[in-house]
Amino acid sequence: SGGVAEPDEHLDDGLNLEDAVKDIGALLDWIGAHSEFDTNRVMITGVSYGGYITFASAIAYGDRIRCAFAGFGLSDFVAFLDGTDPARQRDRLREYGNPADPEMRAFLKSISPLTHAAKLKIPLFVAQGAKDVRVPLNQADAMVRAVRANGTPVWYVVYDVGHEEFTQTTNDFNQYAWVLFVQQ
Repeated sequence: SGGVAEPDEHLDDGLNLEDAVKDIGALLDWIGAHSEFDTNRVMITGVSYGGYITFASAIAYGDRIRCAFAGFGLSDFVAFLDGTDPARQRDRLREYGNPADPEMRAFLKSISPLTHAAKLKIPLFVAQGAKDVRVPLNQADAMVRAVRANGTPVWYVVYDVGHEEFTQTTNDFNQYAWVLFVQQ
């Protein structure tokens, strides 16, 4: 048709999950190649699957990222797939892989940010919903505990909401806390 090709949202499914993290590395390379950007002031942020990307990128590229803010993020694929809302589980298994397969389970554990939390050394802000059935609270709790064990500065806020269900009040608080985090 001569138009722009639609992006393929399945390029990072299954054994290719880490490709999305590699994309962040390519973006950091691009930022570094442009003198108008300050490479010492790069922050990464994302929610849900983007929270996974944030955790994983903060681990992989912590020497090139100043701080990170992960919201409602996946930290352990196997625990996530075992504990997510059963109504959503089938689609997630197709996207992330089935941990019932021993090879896939080992792969998912190997790329889970929780597995590598000791390497996360940059300041981290984590926001999570206490009533989140998509990405359960235990995902954030485990990651925060593991990163704090490194002595890494961690800001952690648990809202009385579900998955990405901010109210005006929680959204306002989150925005102000985020600004304070970045300032510090």
